Amino acid sequence: MALEQALNDAITRAIKDKDARTAGALRMLKTRLTERRTAKGFAGAVDDALVLDVIGAYRKQLQKALGEYEKLGERGRAQAEQLRFEIGLCEGWLPKG
Repeated sequence: MALEQALNDAITRAIKDKDARTAGALRMLKTRLTERRTAKGFAGAVDDALVLDVIGAYRKQLQKALGEYEKLGERGRAQAEQLRFEIGLCEGWLPKG
């Protein structure tokens, strides 16, 4: 549960630093992890592999949405920028390679 604790610590740090953008993105990861943990049929433990899987799945979803917002041009520019930020944040948590 080292990654889950690191995620909790990062959320706390972002809140203390008044970094709402980072805190919001990290809270979304925490929410996705909670959803996976409480999903019907889940009986395993929350380990680092599960946390990485959740982060990877979220990043993939963000990348798909980014393409859609980029197609909107100027109308989707602000949202696309936020998605790029969140994708970068996710990639910081995932192993390189």
